[in-house]
Amino acid sequence: MSSQPQVSIQLTRPGDGVNRARIRGDVLMINYTATLADGTVVDATKDRGMSYRLEFGQGDAINGLDWAMGRPSMTLGARAKIVIPSCFAYGKRGWPPTIPGDATLYFDVEVVGVNHKTYKSNWYEKA
Repeated sequence: MSSQPQVSIQLTRPGDGVNRARIRGDVLMINYTATLADGTVVDATKDRGMSYRLEFGQGDAINGLDWAMGRPSMTLGARAKIVIPSCFAYGKRGWPPTIPGDATLYFDVEVVGVNHKTYKSNWYEKA
């Protein structure tokens, strides 16, 4: 019997432990960089210069990212490395030409807003 791959979350900075997406429609603001296994960046909020607005459970994001944002560890201010297998991302079709079919996606994500609460981030400051 083969098991289906799972989304994995490795917390790299804890959040406030309180404010998180709990119900469908909760609004999250996140900063992220998404890469392929070889490190190729396929999407990043830095490229747009603004955080991504995600309504939890509304289909605004790929299934794996939406699921991850609802985990108890992903509270306001949290930062995590999230690995999303293709079955929870773009599957066999991919998102040509940027994301090939069957691609696992690697996200570096920071939660900077939950409903009307915000976290002061340095995500966009020059290094």
